[in-house]
Formats: sequence, C-alpha cells, structure tokens
Amino acid sequence: MKQGLTHIIFVVDRSGSMRNIASDILGGYNEFIKKQREIPGECFVSFYQFDDIYEAVFERLALADVQELTSKTYEPRNSTALYDAIGKTAKNYGEYLAALKEEERPERILFVTVTDGLNNASTEFTLEQVREIIKHQTEVYKWDFVFLGSNIDAWSAGEALNIKSSSTLQFANKAGSVRSAFQSLGAGATMYRASVDKSDYSFTTADYAAQDSFLDGDLKAKNIAKQSPGTTPVK
Repeated sequence: MKQGLTHIIFVVDRSGSMRNIASDILGGYNEFIKKQREIPGECFVSFYQFDDIYEAVFERLALADVQELTSKTYEPRNSTALYDAIGKTAKNYGEYLAALKEEERPERILFVTVTDGLNNASTEFTLEQVREIIKHQTEVYKWDFVFLGSNIDAWSAGEALNIKSSSTLQFANKAGSVRSAFQSLGAGATMYRASVDKSDYSFTTADYAAQDSFLDGDLKAKNIAKQSPGTTPVK
C-alpha cells in the first residue's frame, strides 16, 4: 500500500427533499475541498450523487484538479435509492482497488455518505447486502465509513448500515447546521490524513456540541448524550 495516500469518496443524496439545503451542501462541500488542499499528503477524491438515478460526477481526481460543484452539477430531484448508491460505489471502488498493484493502493479510504432521507427507491441492493459490504470493507480492508444524516435519526440509520456511531453525525435541515457538519467533517479528515499510524475516523465531542442549537426533541437529546463519555444515546 502507498503510505500517505488517501482516497475520499463522497456519496451524496440529491433527492427532492435536499432542495432546501442544496446551496449549503454546495458551499460546505466546496469549502471542504478548499481546506483539504492545504493539508500535506497525496489525496484523491471521487464524487457520486443519487436520487433514483445514480451518477458518477467525477472519479479519483487529485485534490488540485477537483472543480467546485455548482447548481448545474448538483440539482436535487426525485426519490432516494440510498442502498443502490452505497452498494454500487463500494462494489465498484473495491473492484478498482483490487486491480491495482499493492504498492499503488491507498493507505486510507474515507467513504462519506450524506443524506436527508431513508431508502425508498433501491432496486439492486438490499439493506442486508449493503450491511455486509460495509462490514467486509471495514473489517478486512480497513475502510472508514462516515454517515452524515438529516431529517432522520442518523445514528439509527448508520447503525443499520454497519457504520459506527462515532463516525455518524446528525445535522439539521438548516443552513448553519449543514455548514457546521461539513466543517466537522473537514476537521476530522484533516486529522485522519495527518495521523502517522492510520487511525479510525471519529467525530469529537465538539462536533456533536456544534449541532446542539440546530437540533430539536429526541435528536437533540441523543446528540447531547453523545457528548458524555460512557453515555448511551437516548433511544
């Protein structure tokens, strides 16, 4: 494996319910890329988006070559084929990596899913299939999966997918919350890429605290519980 090389994979929901925060998704993502360019080390990025149609916007571009996303690139519409998007991306990326020589494979794979809804349109992959794919890639190949969720219980949705609670972040369908989530993602990615010995990706207490003012009800209670070590989030 190639030491210091990171691949960051984005799988982003563009279903119709994302329309209210589309500009904030664009701004948060573009700022993330800008900040990551400032970090030493080699990094490639892939960006996939989905509603009930799956699309590779670009694949495996060096950070310096990644263009900003615009409203023409990312335009929310239609329904949510979440399982298909994650399943296709992980399967195809795994096949790509398998074809590389060992010394060409990245040391770190960060697989980021952003969604504001539960699956309602997948036809190729089931939840159980995606769970097994994520478990396999996490345990065998040490990929790190991150789940950013809004308008759903992100921790429950992430757990259902076999994504660790510590790498799941709940955000609200509000501009400030979206930007804060991407800032947290960026800070975590910076530490992740800079670690001498590859460490697992995890959000911090400060990341959860930053969402407090945006969340309500049970989701806020769960978010606050995440900030207390040893505390199980409220169910």
